[in-house]
Amino acid sequence: PATQVAAAWESAEGWTWQAMGIGPVSMPVLLALAAAVVLTVLLVVFLSSRRRGRSKTVLDVVTATGRTTVDRNVVDAVLTEPLIRRPDVLSARTGTYRVGSTRAVELAVTVRPGAPLATVVAAAEAAIGEWDDLLGSRIPILLHLSDRRWREGFRSPTRVQ
Repeated sequence: PATQVAAAWESAEGWTWQAMGIGPVSMPVLLALAAAVVLTVLLVVFLSSRRRGRSKTVLDVVTATGRTTVDRNVVDAVLTEPLIRRPDVLSARTGTYRVGSTRAVELAVTVRPGAPLATVVAAAEAAIGEWDDLLGSRIPILLHLSDRRWREGFRSPTRVQ
């Protein structure tokens, strides 16, 4: 196989394209350059499409007397604070997204192993009810419960000796 690859490379080196003002250009080099340009364009398109939907504001109300904007940090403080203080919750965070013309909030809660999920969900619903009362309107909120099991596989079973 090595001799066949070497023979194919030698025959491909003979392929050239005459570029105006440059002279003969090797076709393998030209194909590699074209592939790099295509991959770069695809990478830029992929990266530019990743943050679509994220929003910095949760609510934007415009009235005759002025404009009120509620930032995502406010929803993070109001929704996560009562949950973080619970002993069965390890962490809580929020994310705000624009879905169509409405804004939505994701509330992600990481619970301790063996935590009673019904009480965690009830606490999250209480925090969401408090948020709705504070906001004066209702927005869609997605509650995402997770645990740390996948991370525990990377840790040593012996923590302290």
